[in-house]
Amino acid sequence: MIFKILPPSGEQAFTVSMKRVRVPLASVPPARPALAAPGMLVTYGDGHLGRVLGRIEAPAELRGWLLVLQLSSTADFAYLRRIEPASVRECRPNPSRFARWFFQPHLPTPDLVAHLADQARLSEAWIDPPALPPGTAPARRRPAK
Repeated sequence: MIFKILPPSGEQAFTVSMKRVRVPLASVPPARPALAAPGMLVTYGDGHLGRVLGRIEAPAELRGWLLVLQLSSTADFAYLRRIEPASVRECRPNPSRFARWFFQPHLPTPDLVAHLADQARLSEAWIDPPALPPGTAPARRRPAK
């Protein structure tokens, strides 16, 4: 499927497909090809973070570049960016559970978060369910699902 994007600023329109893009310099999880697919999380340039929307097909000078939804440094808005595949430094599947936990309205108590950090459990693989030491009560609010 091809999508036509009309930038509001009077720039040239471009088309985007849902094809994957080879990212030659990116660090990827083990046993994964160095390909950025729509929905994946990428780090590029000077540490910018975004999610891949697709591959730019036209105009010719941008063919093969990524269209990325870049998260702002304050994580309260995002914007579109056209990214050269060689600038991608890391490419991973979207960490949805950890993102929900991190951005939930009320974080668990500091002692529970410190305990999770001490056990190296502040990651997508370990965040749910939380690992509590014997005799410790869970946080008042469970992480968002």
